[in-house]
Amino acid sequence: MMKKMLLMLTCLLALGLLTTTGQATPKTAANKAFDCRRTLDSKCEVCHYKTRICNQLGRKSLNKWRATIKRMVRHGAIIGKKEAEALAQCLDKSRPGADICLVTPTPAK
Repeated sequence: MMKKMLLMLTCLLALGLLTTTGQATPKTAANKAFDCRRTLDSKCEVCHYKTRICNQLGRKSLNKWRATIKRMVRHGAIIGKKEAEALAQCLDKSRPGADICLVTPTPAK
């Protein structure tokens, strides 16, 4: 029984290693883990309606998104540098109607 579990674990580990391309760097792996919608909901929607932000998708450049986020931090937004950069890149790549603009339903009380 123990040998079967060990063999299965080894196979799963090998399969996991085979499915990775080996091309992902820690930076790209971090970007894949970044949840743009969750960050938008938790950091930006605290002060702004999501429509205000999503109306700017496709209009602002990456540098303008960076400047906007930097300005929001000066106004009190709490977001780390890496998270701010990932958010700016996400907003720059997103277009009107993107999934990040979907309204998250509030739980019933």
